[in-house]
Formats: sequence, C-alpha cells, structure tokens
Amino acid sequence: MDTNEQTVALHQPLAGGSRERVRVLDINIDKVTNQEVLRIVQAFIESREPHQIITANVDFCMLARTDREFRHVVNAAFLCLADGMPLVWASKVLGSPLPERLNGTNLVYALCRDGHARHYRFFLLGAEEDVCARAAEILARDYPGIEIAGHYSPPFGPFSDEENLRITQKVREARPGILLVAMGTPKGRKWIASNQAACGAPVAIRIGGALDFVAGKHKRALAWMQDQGFEWFFRLCVDFRRLWRRYLIRDMPFIPLVFLQRLRTRRNVQEAES
Repeated sequence: MDTNEQTVALHQPLAGGSRERVRVLDINIDKVTNQEVLRIVQAFIESREPHQIITANVDFCMLARTDREFRHVVNAAFLCLADGMPLVWASKVLGSPLPERLNGTNLVYALCRDGHARHYRFFLLGAEEDVCARAAEILARDYPGIEIAGHYSPPFGPFSDEENLRITQKVREARPGILLVAMGTPKGRKWIASNQAACGAPVAIRIGGALDFVAGKHKRALAWMQDQGFEWFFRLCVDFRRLWRRYLIRDMPFIPLVFLQRLRTRRNVQEAES
C-alpha cells in the first residue's frame, strides 16, 4: 500500500513506548489521550533533548497538501495531536479512531496544572507584547508551582538574523523545560524546527492564539460548543473578517478529501486481497 494512502502509520518509539498514528490526508496524527500527553511531556523534559509537539487542525491538513516544507516539519515532529473535533471525526471515517481531541489552549492549562507539582519552567514567545506579559502574569498567579522563566514578544513578520539570534539567546538563558510559541501557521512550526536546538528547550509547542485566550483578549466558545466540535463556528462568528477565507474557502475541501482517502484505502485493500 502506498504510504500516502495508508490509514495507520508505522509504529515508532515514543517516550519509551510504541507510537500508533492515523494518517489524515498528508499528516500523521498520534493516537494518544490528554493524560498520556502529560506523561510523554514529562519524559521529554527529563531527556533534555529537543522535541517539537504539533497541535494540528484542519488548516494544517490543507496547508500540508501544498507546502512540502511544512508537511515535513509536521510529520517529523515527535508528537502530533488532534487539535479539533473534525480530525477526530475524520479518523473515524478512515477506520482508525483517535481517542479524543487535544486542544492547544487546554493543553497549556493542563501542562501548568501538571507542572504545579513538577515545578516546570515555561517561556512564552509571541503574541502582542501586552498579551504576552499579561498571560505570563496570569499563569504565574494561577499556578504558583510553575515558573514563567521568561516571555518575549518579537516583531511581526519575518525575523532578521539579529532578531532570531536575540530570541534564541533569551530562551536559552531562561533555561525553560517548555517553550510555548504563540506564532501563526506555518511560521511557528517552521521556526521551532529550525531554532529549537539553539534554544535548548526540551519541549516546544506552537500554541497559536492560546495566549490571547489566557490573557482574556478573546473569549472562547462555551464548553458544549467545544465538546461538540463547534468552536470553529464560534470563532468564525466573532472574527469573521480574518477567518472567513480560511474556514469557508481554504479548509472546505477537507471533508470530500477525507472521504476520497477512505475510498482509495478501501480500493487498495480490495486489490491487495484479490
């Protein structure tokens, strides 16, 4: 079977255990629970080796179809999580269900709760300056067992070599166990892949707009909307001007493409059995 058409990817080592993944279009997503992620992160931190964690959504799947570098970064990550119910639904269609959704913002809070007893050190990178500072203040206040070792809001747009060096030095000097990167896609993922080793952070996670939610700049959807997979609709309604093209044009082909992948997989299985 061609690797682009298989549903379940190969098993690979993951924090001392096996790694089972489901392939959704061109992205391999790990079949793990929220609790398993926390144990994996702990193992990553203890290793002191750099590990990038990806929180993928429908937009990632669509971008990966046309951006080869981005696709490689995502699939080369040590852990790729399903940040969005549509990916969970897609995995069921493909016959290899993911256990649950692992939202990026929820992951930030979960890591802070888990880090309360483990004394995790965090560095917040990205978002607007006041948002980044406010998020650092709130997390340090609400989770006194953790340490916000530093935070920095770099300028928007491409980074100069000098700015990139400034960022990596700030992070390296802070010695965080977890680097939370609030940058856009695909910029944040590519930046982590190119610079995490220089930063010296064992765990790096691009968290998108999570700091905006932590700082209270934006409100999240109600819990039932998140649980039922309608958070995207809530975000579209409150930020239509910025998100309409992404949700209504770029990401809309996702559904038929998943069903097409399912049909191709069935056909390949039937051909292999005949």
